[in-house]
Amino acid sequence: MVPHRHFENPKALKTALAGVERIIIDATERAYRRSQDNATQRLYYSGKQKEHTVKNMVIAGVDKFIYFLGQTFTGHNHDYAMLKQELPPELDWFSDIN
Repeated sequence: MVPHRHFENPKALKTALAGVERIIIDATERAYRRSQDNATQRLYYSGKQKEHTVKNMVIAGVDKFIYFLGQTFTGHNHDYAMLKQELPPELDWFSDIN
């Protein structure tokens, strides 16, 4: 089964996570080649990792199955900002999941 890449609404998220007791929400960060363009370098530079990176938001179960793999962001983005963009906070995403 392939991880979901987008949820239209909270109901779709709840359907995908049906039967999952616990979830883990985190961002994964991996190295990315350094661009020659200075402006592009700034976008991809992660001050935390001290290198150029790209990031994805992941929702996984404790069974190590990945239920959601978000879009790829440049390294300078904060994990919480990525979560808010993937799952807008004005919608009630996590009430009554189980």
